[in-house]
Amino acid sequence: MQPKVRLTIAGTGSYLPETVLSNADLERMVETSDEWITTRTGIKERRRVSDEQASSDLALEASRRALEMAGLEATDLDAIIFPTITPDHFFPATACLLQEKLGCRNDIMSVDMAAACSGFLYGLNNATGLIGSGLAETVLVRAQMEAVRAGDAEEEARCLLHLSSVARALGDPTRALETALDALERFVALAQPAGMADSLVEAGSARVELGRLADAAKDLRGALDRFEEIGNQYGIARCHNALGDVLRDQGDLRRAQREYQLAQEILERVGSPQRIVPLLNHGLLWLKRGHLEEARAVFEVGLQIVERLQRRHLECYVQAGLLACLAGGDEWDAWDRKLEHTAALLGETGAVASDLAWPLEQAGDRARRAGERARAVRVYRLALDQWRSLGQEGEAERVERQLAACEDVD
Repeated sequence: MQPKVRLTIAGTGSYLPETVLSNADLERMVETSDEWITTRTGIKERRRVSDEQASSDLALEASRRALEMAGLEATDLDAIIFPTITPDHFFPATACLLQEKLGCRNDIMSVDMAAACSGFLYGLNNATGLIGSGLAETVLVRAQMEAVRAGDAEEEARCLLHLSSVARALGDPTRALETALDALERFVALAQPAGMADSLVEAGSARVELGRLADAAKDLRGALDRFEEIGNQYGIARCHNALGDVLRDQGDLRRAQREYQLAQEILERVGSPQRIVPLLNHGLLWLKRGHLEEARAVFEVGLQIVERLQRRHLECYVQAGLLACLAGGDEWDAWDRKLEHTAALLGETGAVASDLAWPLEQAGDRARRAGERARAVRVYRLALDQWRSLGQEGEAERVERQLAACEDVD
């Protein structure tokens, strides 16, 4: 067994650009306010990189501060590891540019890593390996990312897009739609197809919440065209899944099923863990159409995926679907075990969604029709908690009536 390497972080340093973008500045750019941003995010200001600054310039200031804290000179460094997704160039490495600007020796290793939020941890692990192997004694890990540049019109459009998402999450689809369309107009002026596609998806999502399903479908098909234009497979799958939701709500279950299948096939092909989302929608659609064996087969595949991914909250959806498939059959022992497991998962994860409440209610309906009223009561109570948590009083009242009917018989 290899002995553990003892390391010391001798110094740290950071640097922020001087240009400040305050909430008041954002008020002049888009329809928002300092109060609206602060109460929802706690953010008062952010910093913007000037056109004259490159990533290596920002890293230079931070690196000097780290070396000063450590009491070291640049010539003491044996390696530089530079995790970033915004390098000065892809070649030569930004780490090499930083090496020259710092005045390091010419015989050290300087390498970039393509990593964003977790970049510092990956860099630290690599530094540990270099030191532990004896290849280096002193390593500079310089994690760097520039997200916003001054005067960046694309960033202003992206800001609108984020505001649209926030407005929709806070239950204001009208404002979300207006903001998404404003972002779309800006991305069109920039001839930026990825931004246009994202704006259309956001606009389509807002229209769904407003009940304007035909318009939502048009937005999503427009987004699909643009994602196909730039070859964004995840975006294409996202559009197919969203179109499946729209078609499902319109009652066109056959076409909705095809959209879910397309989304699932694309995400399977690229190996994305998000493939579970259209798969679950596909299973719920089979369930809605009364094809229990097909639904069960889909949910069992989904169960294998979520267990492999260790996504406990997604497992709630799968288990609820399997409960609905099993109810009314002759596997009540398996149903009981699955119900106990589902109830424990719900308590552990706190998962809440209409796509969870609906199959739970279906499981209760099927158990009641099979004469298993005590079992129906247990699962109805889970469904009732879900609908209430979602604020869906009409659905909650419907489940309460079914629950009362079962309890009165008992």
